[in-house]
Parts: sequence; structure tokens; C-alpha cells
Amino acid sequence: MSKNLKPKHLSIRVHWHDNGWNGTVCKNPAENYCCSEKEKCKCEDSKNDWGNVIKDNKKYTECIHKRGAFLADKKFQYSYEYYEYNEKTTFTVTVQHPPYSAAVYPFRWGWNKSDTNKKWDYLKDKGAIQKEGRKIKINRERVNELFFSEIRSKESLCIFYTRADKKIGFPESSSKGSIMVVGIGRVLEVIQAEADSNGNYPYDANFIQHSIRGDYQDGFILPYITCREEFLKKIKEEDLENYIVYAPNYDEEFSYVCEHVSDDTAIEVLLSCKNAVIDAEAYAKEWKERYGENVLKWINDRLGELWQKRGVYPGLGAVLEGALGLKLGVLIAEEIKANIKEDEDPWDYVDKIFKQPDQAKNLLPEELAEKITDVVCQKWTNIDKDDESKEFLKLISRLQLTVEEVKYLFEKFKKKDHKEMLSNPYLIYEKTRDWVKNNIDLERVDRGIFPPTNIRKKFPLPGPSAVSDISDKRRIRAFIIKTLEEEAEKGHTLMPVDGIKEKIKKFKNSDEDPISLNDYTLKNLEFGDEIKVVDVFIGKIKKEAYQLDRLYRAGEIIREEIEKRKGKTISEQVKVDENYWHSVLNRMLGENKNGDPKEKESRDEKVSALDNMIRFPIFVLIGPAGTGKTTLLKALHDYITKEEKGKILFLTPTGKAKVVLKEKLKDSDSSDNITVFNIAEYLNDRERFWPDRKNPYKVKGKKEETSDYDNVVIDEASMLTEEMLAAVIETVSNAKRIILVGDPGQLPPIGPGKPFVDIIRYLENEDNQKKCYGELTVQHRQAEDSLWVKLARTFSWGAEKKTNSVINGMDCSLKEDNIEWWEDKNELYAKIKKRLEKDLGIKDGESLRKSFGFNDKRKLEKNKAESWQILTPKNFGFEGVFEINKFIQKEYYNEKNNYSISDENNEFKYFFGDKVINIQNKYYDKKYFIANGEIGLITFVNTEDKNRNITANFISQPGNVYYYENKKKDKLDIKECLDLAYALTVHKAQGSQFEKVFLILPKSWLYKELIYTALTRHEENLTIFIEKSLKDSLCENIDKIKRNSAIDKRITNLFSSPCLILIDYNDDFQGYERAEYKEEPLIHRTEKGELVRSKSEVIIANILYKNNIEYKYEKELVLYDENGERKIVKPDFTIIIHKDGATKEYYWEHLGMLSNDSYRKNWKNKEKLYKLNNITRVEDGGNLIITEDDLKEEKGIDSVKISEIISTLFK
Repeated sequence: MSKNLKPKHLSIRVHWHDNGWNGTVCKNPAENYCCSEKEKCKCEDSKNDWGNVIKDNKKYTECIHKRGAFLADKKFQYSYEYYEYNEKTTFTVTVQHPPYSAAVYPFRWGWNKSDTNKKWDYLKDKGAIQKEGRKIKINRERVNELFFSEIRSKESLCIFYTRADKKIGFPESSSKGSIMVVGIGRVLEVIQAEADSNGNYPYDANFIQHSIRGDYQDGFILPYITCREEFLKKIKEEDLENYIVYAPNYDEEFSYVCEHVSDDTAIEVLLSCKNAVIDAEAYAKEWKERYGENVLKWINDRLGELWQKRGVYPGLGAVLEGALGLKLGVLIAEEIKANIKEDEDPWDYVDKIFKQPDQAKNLLPEELAEKITDVVCQKWTNIDKDDESKEFLKLISRLQLTVEEVKYLFEKFKKKDHKEMLSNPYLIYEKTRDWVKNNIDLERVDRGIFPPTNIRKKFPLPGPSAVSDISDKRRIRAFIIKTLEEEAEKGHTLMPVDGIKEKIKKFKNSDEDPISLNDYTLKNLEFGDEIKVVDVFIGKIKKEAYQLDRLYRAGEIIREEIEKRKGKTISEQVKVDENYWHSVLNRMLGENKNGDPKEKESRDEKVSALDNMIRFPIFVLIGPAGTGKTTLLKALHDYITKEEKGKILFLTPTGKAKVVLKEKLKDSDSSDNITVFNIAEYLNDRERFWPDRKNPYKVKGKKEETSDYDNVVIDEASMLTEEMLAAVIETVSNAKRIILVGDPGQLPPIGPGKPFVDIIRYLENEDNQKKCYGELTVQHRQAEDSLWVKLARTFSWGAEKKTNSVINGMDCSLKEDNIEWWEDKNELYAKIKKRLEKDLGIKDGESLRKSFGFNDKRKLEKNKAESWQILTPKNFGFEGVFEINKFIQKEYYNEKNNYSISDENNEFKYFFGDKVINIQNKYYDKKYFIANGEIGLITFVNTEDKNRNITANFISQPGNVYYYENKKKDKLDIKECLDLAYALTVHKAQGSQFEKVFLILPKSWLYKELIYTALTRHEENLTIFIEKSLKDSLCENIDKIKRNSAIDKRITNLFSSPCLILIDYNDDFQGYERAEYKEEPLIHRTEKGELVRSKSEVIIANILYKNNIEYKYEKELVLYDENGERKIVKPDFTIIIHKDGATKEYYWEHLGMLSNDSYRKNWKNKEKLYKLNNITRVEDGGNLIITEDDLKEEKGIDSVKISEIISTLFK
């Protein structure tokens, strides 16, 4: 290759080190589960060396040569063994490790795999790859020479990364992957390792000496690494990935230990690092104050250099190879760009080479020039005749693309699409964003289309593709779409424009200022069929919001179906009376012979619900665990199949929920005819599920004319997203009945919307729809007077409408029998161990297995995997799932006579008897279905056969045995499909029940629905381990959690425009984003029967009602601002007074949250608007009544004062 090739950068993988890779042994190797050399590493056996500097020549540091000391400030020596496959010999090599260095070898370059190494042919031509039989050392030397020839001192960056993993507390991102950047520096020198005294070379034959030092003057380690404990403590778990830099693995640039990185990718990584440094204020204020300014200046300096090196056409090689089929096109493009002047266009030379292939030898090395074949030249000739195709190739060559992405763009999309993309290059992002593979992210598109000013001027985009302004409407539209997609992942189906303006500022690719949206820009945007403009109320002032069209359409389908069905009755039903249902329940439950009043109440509400369930075409059944919802479904199934001779379809949102429901329904009278599907498999059969899409539920906008089922029941409906429900509705619109069943107090769905809650609130608010909505309240699963049942009710659906008597009655004093208080890891783990022994008799591995149903001979007599369960809100940290699972496994199953299996990288380790959870929906042997979330036990460990390693039996499938194998991704792969399950997150446990539950509650991460779900998972006994810092003000903390609702933070508009407020958390619960929007739902019912938003408004409404004063709640009022623009507001109450033949309106505003800065600011804006429209306070002779909650005394509204105001003004 040419010596003039532009320098590349390096990605270097390091394994996790708990002491900062600083030339020491890990502080606690025994708990560093991420060391890929764990089985070889002897650090764990040398406790005296833990945390101390590595000693020369000691073999306990096997992991060190895997870059475990790249920040060591002194030279040291170590030895390690490696097996030479060609010579079939094991060598021991002694290595001199330079300071601030990492030993690397480009493994990908030496693998003869066409799908892995696209440079193989070239390496072979250059002598790097020799014939079989030659020493592999010679091959490595040549590979190293070629690989490192493109690395330049002080010009090439080295990007250190590790794998984000729950083992170290950093989550893998569902959208961004698992490659987590650790730090970045410059390459100072490539040092070739010397042979040791025995003439042996290390396998990693080169050391990259880098520039990162402790003062961060020339490189840095990211703050979430250096301040890890504060990061994991202060940032809420679901937001962690927003603060982490995930490297994009385009064309495997972050793979195989060490690989070249392009300028474009390096720019993307540095821009993400810049945001991460700025965001460090949230958890590492001291770090930012000390290093932030230096690090940001260094990043900006490097970005300036990189943009110049990147050039205009980083995707040229991928286009030549992907669109034209030019072999080694990527290398040919690099050679062309290396041999032309800075202001020359490489496409001119591409054209010359293809039209005059004889000239190729003047520009390219001979081994590359011979790749310019007649076939490729003819393809170019055909494209050259088509101006649009040629311009499209030039356009996409401005983007850093992989060969596969080019093929996708060129082959998947038609000429019409290419023409549209030429007119709007940002459609490249918009049209590919939903694909799991080959989605081209917006930042990459923007770097190619809108680079810094000097590059845009030198190589301007032609004609319709040109983007010259930062506020180009096509660019703005794309960033709004991206923002809405990100918000949809958080559960929102729309976002106020004001919120989008703030969020969009973070996008910045070049030297331009951040995107700033003004009203003029927004008014001139063309959203087409991608975005809908909808209404939202903030502080009861009407404002604009944006909504993705696909979510708008999904909402329309749901709304139309509910509207169509509400208030109607089914005429073709078999008439039955209450006696029929009572006899059905007596048959199923036995007669209430003792006349238990609670049992009578329970059966009466069940009969009422069943009677309405068969009468109405839409019905919603809600109730907490243990109230008998499944009993009603059994009765309904028997009625429909026997009395109506109809067919009923049961659907569930998840595979686990399907398995659970099927198990519960199996003793129905007609259990042989029960049809249960999870929604994904049901829609897949109807071509409405796209497994290759990020949003797989396909809403066609067309309802199916016929349905195989005339009755449809969706269980666990609280897990439904809007798109999921809309896709189902389109297939069952002609069904006689649609019934939604669930507990709305549980965790909201993963994905956009909360349709179950929105439908309940809508039907509950419609006076004439009460019979379409049934609630079961009497619980049997847990003791009615149980402390935990009472506590759960304070967090349950509708609890805010009731008094706080449960908490007051407890006096916030919880018995020690029910509670274990803890302060740190050691105390928590000691108390977990104590309670397992006290409550379950678990002392060792044998007693642990017995608790799950194994006998003394280690035979599973009865699968009791769900007899007990540890639950926690967290995945990470010592209170998280991973560390607790490892603690239980290590504490009880580290027996010499117990069989275990692990992979070569120690990424998993399982013992005979381990409790496990399946984490993927899979079909086994094409006929057995194992669902994500099923819990079981390992009943056999095969330590000899490398393929069939583990046998697992699952509690829901007692007759089936499942085999999990190592590295069998097309089957049940151990790593991909299995996890330990002694501890589960509360999210993962939703829909499951356990006899005994041990619940861990740390101070942070708690909110209403999570606590409620956790408190309702047990059947017999619950023990809670609470962090001691919650103890002193338990009642106050419970009240804060009750106000912290994940459901109400979801912004949706299924039936009406949402009314939002901005919430400030202050420091009540650390780790939550500040200034989030929260919906104020209508949840409090007045004596008049209407729903209002607060208890204070209930008091005002009731007093007005008792005094026969006419009023309207939240009646829209049209006002005009200082510019004459029309504004719509909603006063809390509009009071209508008829006197002396005239009508006068008063407007009443009650201010209940003036302690909230955002609320107070919104009120000032609203009052200003009132004044502009001559609406002034009654004290000044006007018609605006203003009342406030008493904040000084921390009291609510003064009802006496309200009565006095009404008496004075209106009587």
C-alpha cells in the first residue's frame, strides 16, 4: 500500500479492572467477574498483592498482558504462556512492559474468513499470509508491518474501550450496543516487542504507547469510569446509558482486540465524549471542575484536526465495493485519496480509472489495479448514463458507510426513493431508522451532509441536495423525528414543542452552533406523513406538540374502536341471570357455607363483573393480584364455549404471560379448547409482526374483515403499548367482544404509551360507561389483614382517591419480623444469608437444592423453583441482580463435588441445581416453546460434551426438558438465552407469583408502580430489606414514592390532549432527570360526579355544587397575547352567574404547587395573559378569583375561606 495513505486511528479493547488499569492487581479480583482470563489468572490466590503494584515475573498476572495495566506509570516485566498452533508448542514468554502502553495485535487481519477480513487477499499478495507450514511468527511480522504502517505518532488517536455489561454496573444499550469507551489519547509510539532471552516473541508483538496522563492534558479517562461509584449511585438505572459513550461498531472497527478506526467514527466518538464531560456535572462535579476545561479543549482541538483529515468522501470505498462489486474497493479508494491533491475530487479519478482502465496502474499498486475488471467498468458505464444513479452514489459516498449498508441502500430502495433522497439527503436516516440492521443513524448522515463550513465550501453538495444553513428545514425535521423516536423509547407518544427545543440542542456535529428552533423555523417545516402537530396543555395553557405519525395512527385505531363499542350492548347473547353466575362460581370455588361476609362481597363483585362482561362489546376488568381475575376468565370461557357455542381467543403481551395464563386456565371445564397466544406470534401469523424492525408491530391502517374468533381477551393488559394494541385491534375489529384484563397499578409497558390506563380513565370518566368497566377489590391470594397487603394498597391504582389510613394506622413502625435494615453491602448480604437460613433452612448447597425440590440423591422430585425469590429494583451495584446472584451461587454452590460449566471467557458459570431464567422467546425442536421469563432449574451439567452442556427443567413445563448449548445461536445458546435467577428485578418478576419473596429496597430508584408490583409478588410471606437511611422518615419517604408515578410521567393523548406540569425533584430521590413533564390526570371525583385533578379542586367543586352555583371545569377560554396571537387557556373553574337578565363569568384559579419553580413561572405567564385581556383579580374589581394552598403551614386548601369567598361574591 502507498506510504501516503492517510493515518488511521486505533481501537484497543481492555478488560475491566477495578483499580483503573494503573499497574496494580485488582483491589478485589475475587469479585471482578469480567476478567476474561479468570480461569488462568492467579490474582485471586494472592490476597497480599490485591491493590498493590504488579511484581516482576509473577505469574498471577495473566490478565495483565491483555492490556490490564495500560495506565501503569512505570516499566515492569511479566511472563505468560501461549500455544503456537502451527508449531504445536506451548511457549513461555517474558515481556518488558513499557509505561503507559498497551500490548496489541490485529487479530482480524490474520484470519482467513471472507466475512471477517476483507483485506485477506491483499495481505496474501503482500506476503503477510504464507503457505501452510511456514512459521506463523513470520506471518505476524508482516501483518503487523502492514497494519501499523497506517498509524502515525501524535496524529493517530487510540480509543480504549471495554464491553458494557451488567457485571460491572454499566448497561448494554438496546439501541447503541455494548462497546463502552473508557478513554482516549494520542498514539505516541508503536514499540515493537523484542524477543526474550529464549528467542521467543510475545503473541501481542507491539506496544502502543499513548499520551494519557493523570493531569489529562493530552487525553483522558471518562468520568463515569473514574467516578463509577458516584455515577451508579446518582444516576437512575434507566438513564445510565444516556451518560455513557457507546462506540459505533461500523464495519467492526471496535472488534478483535485492536482495529483501525476511521476519522468519521473518531469524530462521532469524540462528540459523544464531549457531551459526557458536560453531563458529568450530574454526578462528578469535582471531576468536572478539576479536569473539564482541559478535556473539552483537548477534544475540540482533536475535532478540528479530524474534520480536515476526514475529507468529503469517507464512504467512497464502500460505494465502489457495495454498488459496483469492485473487489478491495475500500483499499482502492484509500489509494486514490492518498495520491491526489487536497482540493481534487476523487470521483474524477474514479471516472478516469473506469473509463480508461489502462490508467489505473498510474494511480494504484499493481495488485489493486488488476481488480479494475471489464465487468466493473461496464457497471460504471451503465451508471454513468444515469445521472440520478451517479449522483446518488456520490451523495452516499459522503457518509461513512459499510459495504453492506451501501448494498442495502442501492438494492433495497428503488429509483424513486433515490430521487427523493437526492432532494432530501436526511431521508437516508428517516427511511432506514426502523431497521434492526442497516439503520443509518442521523449523526452519520449529518456529518456527511453538513460538515464544517470550510469543507462545505470546498466541495458543495449539488442542486437539490445542498444544505447550506444550520436551520435547513429538512435537517430540522430529521432531528425532530430522532428526538420523538428517543422519547417513544421512554414511553411518550408525543412531546411538547418547548421540550423538543431543549432536547434538540444536544445535537451538534460540526463547528456550527447547536440547533436552535424559533417559531419562524417551526412554522415553515414540512412534516409530510412523518409527524403530526397536536395539542397539549402546559400549566393549562394550550400549546403545540409533535407526534410521530405511526403513533398518531395507532392512537386513532384504538380510539375509534373504543368509541365504536362504548355504550352499546350485545343483543346476540344467551340470557343468563345472577343465579347462573353464582352457581358457576359455587362449582368452581365451592359454596360459601359459613356465610363469610368477605367471601359474599367477593362473589357479588365477580357476578356483577361477569354479567357486564357478556353484555358489552368492550369491557375492562381490573384488580390487584389475588382478587380472582383468572376465575372470571375461566367462567367466561366456559359460558362462551358451552352456552353461546362461540370461540374465544386469549392473548398476552409476553411469552411468559402466555405460559402463566395457560397454566391457570388448564382446570377450566373446557380446557382442551383453550387458545392462548402471545401477541407477537399471533400477529406474525397474520403478517403484522416484523421481527427485523425496531418497532415490530405493524399497524396497516386497514382492519381485517373477518376474524377467526368472536371473543378476544387480552390478559396482563398493563403491558400493552399503543402499537401492540392497535395492531391486534385491526385483526379483531369484528369480534363480538374485546375484553382487557389487568392491574393498572403495575409497571407501565416497555415502549410507547399506556393504553390500558388511558382506556380505564376514559371509561371511568364517562358516566354512562360504568358498566363497561369492572373492578375486583377483595383479595384472597394474600391474607386480607396482612401488613404488606395494606401497604401495597397505599401504592395501588386509585389509592390517591382514598384516605391515608393505612399508613397512619401503622404509625410507620414496622415489626422486625418483617423488616431487615441494612447500611452497606456486607450487612445486606449477611442479613440475606441469615433470613435464608431462618425462613428456608438454607445452610449449604444441599439444603439450597432441597428448597427447590431436589432430594438427597440430587433427583428433582418436584420443581419448586418459584417457592422463593429475591427481588430488587436494580440490575447493577451490590444491591443489583447480578452481584446478588453471584453471591448466592458462590456462597452455597462452590462445592468440590458439584458439577459446573463455564465458557473460556468466564462469561457464564452454572452449577448443577442452579436456579435460572430463560431470557429469550424460542421454539425448541420446532414444537416446544420456551418463553422469555420462564424460571427453572439446572438438572444436568455435561462437563465433557462441548455442545450439549446444560439441561434445564422449567416449572411451567414439567414434562419438557430443554438443552442449552455453548455458542449455538440458532438453538438455545447458554450465554444468549440463560441467566441466574436467585435474584430478579421487579420488572422481570411482573406477571409471576412466588410463595416467599425477599425484597431489597435501596433509597434510590423507587417509584409508585415499582413498589406496588414488588409488594404483590408473594403468596405467603414477604420480607423486606430496607436501606437504613429510609428509616428515620419512613412515612415521608413513602409519601414521596406515592407521588413519584412512572405512569403519570408518560405523555400520551389517546383520548384527550394531556394536561402537563413540569416537575422538579429537588433532591428527594437522586438520579432523576430534572424538569421532566408529568401529566396531571383526572382522578378525583366530586359530589357532582365529575373528575378533577386535585383534592383541592374537589373541595372547591363540592362547595360550589352545594351552593347551587353553576360552573364548568376547565372550560377552554380564548385569549390574545401582546402580538395579537390567539391563545387558549383552561381556568380551573368558569363560574356562570345569571343576574338581572345578564350573564357574567368569573374565572377561578387554585394554585396548589407554588413551591415548584416551573409551576410558579407558568402561573406568572398565565396571569400576564389574563391581564392583557382585562381579566383582573376580584380584589381589584375584576372577575379572576385566585386561591392558594397554605405552603407555610404545609396545609392544603382552607375550605372555610373558600366558603367565605363564594358567600361574599355570589350570594
